[in-house]
Amino acid sequence: MNSHQKTIFYLNLLCSVLFFKSAEGKATEYFMKMLIIGDSRVGKSSILNRYIHDEFDPSKECTIGIDFAVVRKTVDQKEIKLHIWDTAGSERFLAITRSYLRGSKAIMLSYDISDASTFNNLPKWLNIIRRDAEYDVNILLVGNKSDLTDKRQVSFAEGKKFADDNGMEFIETSAKNDDQIDLAFQTLLENSPLTVREAKAIKLKKDNQINFNCCF
Repeated sequence: MNSHQKTIFYLNLLCSVLFFKSAEGKATEYFMKMLIIGDSRVGKSSILNRYIHDEFDPSKECTIGIDFAVVRKTVDQKEIKLHIWDTAGSERFLAITRSYLRGSKAIMLSYDISDASTFNNLPKWLNIIRRDAEYDVNILLVGNKSDLTDKRQVSFAEGKKFADDNGMEFIETSAKNDDQIDLAFQTLLENSPLTVREAKAIKLKKDNQINFNCCF
């Protein structure tokens, strides 16, 4: 097992463990797996960091492999456990990104409005999503770094047309200025299908072994 396979194995294990409840008995859980995807340096990690921690770090390094966050949100009186995967845009991590597309119900496809090359690569990412993601996945196109108005290379109209032509909603955001970040995630949450799971608690036996009881 190489390092990439080990990463996938352990992150999938972590994701599975997080499905379980901490109390006895069955409970219905609403769960959504969301990916942020796109070229390197479009600000995917900054988008996630702003949403989760309300912080912006201009010196943040590119994601190595994949990053992960869990947050609970309420939509239509349902408490949703949202698992957000921040994927690396580098070609050498493409196998990891593709493996995490499986089972995802919401995808934030991102580009940098100040870098036309990241916009021109959107068809490549869209083809990967359509090949590897679930058939009912909901995709939101996000033009990030809208604060860089003097360096803009991709117009709002161009982004909107690409989204319309490919059946996606479209939003421009700025992680730096905290502009429409919450709206982007809320749009995906409200319009993406949920996974419903019946889970039992993790029970500790007398010998301290963990007994996993679940339907999946």
